Amino acid sequence: MMLTRANWLHVTLGLVVAALVGGLFHVMGVASVGAGANHSLFRMVGGQWSAAGGDYAHAWMMPLISVWAIWWKRRELCAAEKRVSWAGLGVLVAALVLHWMAYRAQQPRISLVAFSGVLWAVPFFVYGWRVAKLLAFPAGYLLLCFSSYALVYLTFNLRLMTSTCAAFILNGLMIQSTRIGTAIYSAAGGGFNFDVADACSGLRSLVVMTALAAPYAYLTQPTVGRKWLLFVLSVPMAVVANVVRIVTIALVAEGMGPEMAMRLYHDFSGYMLFVTAIVLMTGTGRLLQRHAPTEVETVVAGAGTAGPAAPPDLAPEAGSDGGSGGPALPITGTMRKAYLTVIVLLAAVWGTLALTGRVRIDDAAPLAEALPARVGAYRGVEFLFCQSDQCGRGFRRDDLAEAVVCPACGCGLDTMALAEKRVLPADTSVLRKQYTNDRGEAFTVAVVISGVSRQSIHPPQVCLVAQGFSITAETVMPVALGRREALAVKRLNISRAGAAGGGEAQYAYWFVSRQRETPYHLQRLLWTGWDGVVHGVHRRWAYVSVSADRPGRSGEGAEGLKRFIAELYPLIKPGA
Repeated sequence: MMLTRANWLHVTLGLVVAALVGGLFHVMGVASVGAGANHSLFRMVGGQWSAAGGDYAHAWMMPLISVWAIWWKRRELCAAEKRVSWAGLGVLVAALVLHWMAYRAQQPRISLVAFSGVLWAVPFFVYGWRVAKLLAFPAGYLLLCFSSYALVYLTFNLRLMTSTCAAFILNGLMIQSTRIGTAIYSAAGGGFNFDVADACSGLRSLVVMTALAAPYAYLTQPTVGRKWLLFVLSVPMAVVANVVRIVTIALVAEGMGPEMAMRLYHDFSGYMLFVTAIVLMTGTGRLLQRHAPTEVETVVAGAGTAGPAAPPDLAPEAGSDGGSGGPALPITGTMRKAYLTVIVLLAAVWGTLALTGRVRIDDAAPLAEALPARVGAYRGVEFLFCQSDQCGRGFRRDDLAEAVVCPACGCGLDTMALAEKRVLPADTSVLRKQYTNDRGEAFTVAVVISGVSRQSIHPPQVCLVAQGFSITAETVMPVALGRREALAVKRLNISRAGAAGGGEAQYAYWFVSRQRETPYHLQRLLWTGWDGVVHGVHRRWAYVSVSADRPGRSGEGAEGLKRFIAELYPLIKPGA
């Protein structure tokens, strides 16, 4: 089986472009900084897949499915009209600029979008829209493969939704249960008590379901709208399957005991989960096919009988068997110029990143590296946490003996809880103190200071709700700071059923770097990106939270919180 000379030229030029694209994103794919930094976008993705507890172990197969989808459409790709598209050049330039910005801003997930965009834009530019349309699914599926790790940001909402639905169904089945945050507790003594962790919330099934639903919808649904609908429905399908799993675990715990449910049935129920999800997916797919328009069904039914005649310029050469080398694809002078333009653009991006891509680290701490001993009339006491898996308790330093060890198990103590250490990057520091005055009013101050990594800080709404708090109000509160402009902080009214003292508590937070302060997490991310793209610098941020520990006794609600923050601020931000 021999390729024609024209086809060999297409393949050769395509391989040259592929090598340049792969080399670009391997050598200059991630603007990683710090010890052990590596700049390969592909190594970063591979590391995320292997470090996620097996949730993404299937992801290496997804690029193979993209390649298979291209092979499956090979006849249509050969028969499609080919014409250089300047719109494709615009998409290519936009994708390369996006990668340059993501590299400077240290946002590799945006570079993954740019990578998929480049792979799609090159054939769009060289061969035109008809070819690009046929390659839209393989490129999009490749993006799903690379960005599936971003689904981890949905897991908290999935945990909350799954636990809420499961508790509702259990109570409907006359099994009294209570949900506090993402945990479900049996109202009966000695019953089941478990927290809906990420794996049980639907993270693993969601990743696999989206990976399966995309090619299944692409192959079985006759219209683009139905393909997208079935793919989007894979998310609620994963949630429903997980609710069924949690409810059955609780039923087994109620009937056969918690040990049988959590040790034996818990692992077995994972298989039932995927069977349920796949049945839902295939059933929904058949339902959508049954209600497809008649004219579409006619086209699909006739697709396998007699395909369209090949255009004259794509007919098999005389003397060939029609399948040995495939149709000859003439390469025009415009196509050669398009390929040359792509090569020049890729080389220019290499040079631009080499000259301007370096990111400088501003290692100066945004706040004081220790909390003050006193804030006005309030005296501070540090919190310490046991580092044992089996204990994990927290203590006030005043309540400990001179030897700083856990009085319950004798294990070492640290200012960070063990769960925080496992989740946060190693160069993150956490400061935490409780401040009380003679009247018994108390505030807890916590400061999370990021290191080189951007993953140290997240919005508090996630962890507060996971701990069982309800957020009843959310406002931006100005705090007067003498002569300077007022500090804007986000104030939350929070409450938790069964909490000592009852009522609502006040919780305030804001984010601060050396130059900027904001109560908005999104604005902090935009400023971080701006500093990287425009100034080529990565600055450390801190997340500061102040909470009133005893509802109704910490000053006069919001006013007392304002006064405390106004006294605290100049002590943790020298020179402000």
